[in-house]
Amino acid sequence: MVMAMLITVFRPNSRGAGCSSRTGGVESLDAGSRLVLEDFATESERALDALVELLAEMLESELHRHLGDELNTAPARKFLQTEARSLALALIGVERRMRGSEPDAQRIVLWSQVLAQHGVPTMPVEDAGEFWNLHGAMLVEWSRQRIAEELSNPRFPVSQDDLLGFWPDPEDPTPEIDAWIRRTWSDPEQVEKEIESHLSAIGGYYGRGSSPRFRFEIGVSMPGVLLGTNGAPDGSTARWLIRDEDMSLSDFILRAESADLLEEPLVALGARRALNTAQLIQLVDLLCKRDPSGALTELLAEAVEQGSLEDILRRARSPEGRHPGPRPALRRHAC
Repeated sequence: MVMAMLITVFRPNSRGAGCSSRTGGVESLDAGSRLVLEDFATESERALDALVELLAEMLESELHRHLGDELNTAPARKFLQTEARSLALALIGVERRMRGSEPDAQRIVLWSQVLAQHGVPTMPVEDAGEFWNLHGAMLVEWSRQRIAEELSNPRFPVSQDDLLGFWPDPEDPTPEIDAWIRRTWSDPEQVEKEIESHLSAIGGYYGRGSSPRFRFEIGVSMPGVLLGTNGAPDGSTARWLIRDEDMSLSDFILRAESADLLEEPLVALGARRALNTAQLIQLVDLLCKRDPSGALTELLAEAVEQGSLEDILRRARSPEGRHPGPRPALRRHAC
């Protein structure tokens, strides 16, 4: 079932000695480059929908094969498209909100809350791997119970026991799911590749427990002076170290801000020396964050044309002026 397949997404990566370690990524980007990170949320939902449709087709085929063609299988498909999909999305949402290195205890609390909200029994467990070994089996049993309930009607009653003969083993569902694939499609290898592709899109290749270990060292060279970053500043370059667990089901956003001043306008306004970093931060804050209408920027452009700040400073100190919007900011920064 869909949740049985998704267990490989949520199960923590093995960190044994057999895992390989690799280094990759971008060493440096020039000032004109733009680093774009894919939005995994849309991609993973699209992959989940495709996975649900594949499973629905397999399940309907198995139900007809074992219980007869007269059985209305539409309720089973609807269960996968609604209730099972909702549960999967909620579990994926937990992973998106948390970093891969968060303590198991925090993740287990959130996982347990999601399962309980969907009526899946939960047991107290301290280790994330043990959690999914136990609750993965519970999910397989829960899905069998819920599908039997959805299928059953007075004209064609269906019990959980009616599904036992072909239902995946809770302890190891993979062999029976593989059998479903072989019985449903003429090209099972292609379908298996599609399923693996969807699972990778949901969990991200680097966040999958089956992938090797990776380490990315990324550097972005910024124009001018680096003002802020969520990485490590190295001159005008921002650097990040990202491991595979940091990208488990969630975006890793690289943030860097810099400013590159034009010397000619500054000289025209009477600047005698370069601004230090603190002064540059104040200037960027004033022009970019405190002047959303651009009125102050227009005044400075006038001053550059005139080659003097005197007119602006005089208007800033006067009660009246042609540009009332930026006067408070001008007064604060007139010195």
